Amino acid sequence: MDVDLDFRADFKDYLLAQFTKQGYQIPQEKPLQEIAYLYFNFQRRSIPLCPRAILESSEFHCPSEHAVGYLALKEKLITGQNANPYLSKRLRDVHYNDPLLNDWGIHHFHLGTDLDQSGFVERTKKLLFAFVTNHKVYCINIYDHLSWCNKDIMNVLYNNWPDLFEHKIIKGISPSVFDDDEYISTFRKSGIMSPIRFGNSMYAPLGGGLTTAKTSVRATLYANRYISVIKNFEKFIKDNIDYISNKILESGLTLSAPLKFVLYINHIGFFAHELGSNVAFRLCNHEDIK
Repeated sequence: MDVDLDFRADFKDYLLAQFTKQGYQIPQEKPLQEIAYLYFNFQRRSIPLCPRAILESSEFHCPSEHAVGYLALKEKLITGQNANPYLSKRLRDVHYNDPLLNDWGIHHFHLGTDLDQSGFVERTKKLLFAFVTNHKVYCINIYDHLSWCNKDIMNVLYNNWPDLFEHKIIKGISPSVFDDDEYISTFRKSGIMSPIRFGNSMYAPLGGGLTTAKTSVRATLYANRYISVIKNFEKFIKDNIDYISNKILESGLTLSAPLKFVLYINHIGFFAHELGSNVAFRLCNHEDIK
């Protein structure tokens, strides 16, 4: 039985629509691989709106001149409001790759109190460095603009929350001496993914690391994984078209010729929608892919 489907094109249209909703225009002619990378990289750089618990390290100290800004930021993070205006203005550039985030998984927040004309809070010389998950914000400390490669950031994070690093330990290699601030800066500028040392053990980068193109390894892996899964969706439909057709007929519906499927995506996962019969069924959830 003939089948008409192009799930990869549907996925591309979905990603472009998500960028449009955020106010970004990505050229349609860009290849799916590049668009998918931009999407997952942007997802990592922004802070999704959901309530989070705030944890502060034992070393944490907020200067008095930034106390009001920090409290306002905490309130937004705790209540699930939009904290993105506190991030770098480079968030407006979907092509930007954040070395600190890609390497160590650390976001930095400005601590201004007023929004400027661009919609971001006023820029401050001192920044909150924090590790952000879907449920928690680990506030490491307040640092200046010269601290992007300061290993103290990782030391404080490790000393206060070592469980974050449990799955990152690298077995079978000797501790490296090439992990001071200077080496970290050199490696990062060169697009070299380097482990970091705590005690006598070495750990993989908490942010997933950088490629030699200075892009995010994690965003690249997500893009590759999603595209591969969507190719498998197409194969699944074609390989099981007789079974799917029979199920549609058993429901008392009429088959179109050819059967035309489109990929539908929502916050739950991926669905195949057959347009002629108006039948849709779930292919998988997002968490099944990640």
